[in-house]
Amino acid sequence: MPRYNTACIVLRSIQYKDADKIYTLYSKDRGKISAIAKGVRKISSKRSGSLDTLNHVVVGLCEGTSELKVITETQPVNCFGSIKASLEKAASGYYLSELMYRFIEEDIADPKLFALLLNTLTKLDNATEGFDKLINSFEVNFMQLLGYKLNFKECVFCGAAYSRDWSHPYFNFELGGLCCPHCKDKGIAMSSKNFNGLLKTFMGDKLDTDLGKFKSLALQG
Repeated sequence: MPRYNTACIVLRSIQYKDADKIYTLYSKDRGKISAIAKGVRKISSKRSGSLDTLNHVVVGLCEGTSELKVITETQPVNCFGSIKASLEKAASGYYLSELMYRFIEEDIADPKLFALLLNTLTKLDNATEGFDKLINSFEVNFMQLLGYKLNFKECVFCGAAYSRDWSHPYFNFELGGLCCPHCKDKGIAMSSKNFNGLLKTFMGDKLDTDLGKFKSLALQG
């Protein structure tokens, strides 16, 4: 049976039988993985703490006869203690893991997506404020990596390049992009304050850019 080691982040776990747990991991080189750790719920187990949700860990895996891989060993890299010590940070971290769990298919590796999650957790662990901005930035970059890139560089209808001279920004949700002043009837007006925050991200493609209040876009119209 094939055996290998891989760096991963623990997304979630569920109890299985009397002493086992089934884990969902996101691996740098193998994507989302379902794996079982046998006996991990026993008091004598030395692996349970290493496999807490959000942990960055190197695991040894063995491919068995079932669809589940078997975790044979663990080596913790970062447990993100600061995240877990803060209720607000923990809520943000678990939200990230839930996004990964729900929207990513199994066995499709994406090193950029792994780096995005790991970098965001690292920044969140070290942050003292601005947690919402980190999460907002993750959400937008996450959508882009999944192929839902939004167009903030030109009008999605006529192709006119965006200009700061546009009197008011309009957005079309169906096509996922801007509408110029001539095509504004096909979009919904956005507040200039929140729009300018979004531009800083979409025109720069950097994880640590300030997205402003992406979750609470003030839509007018």
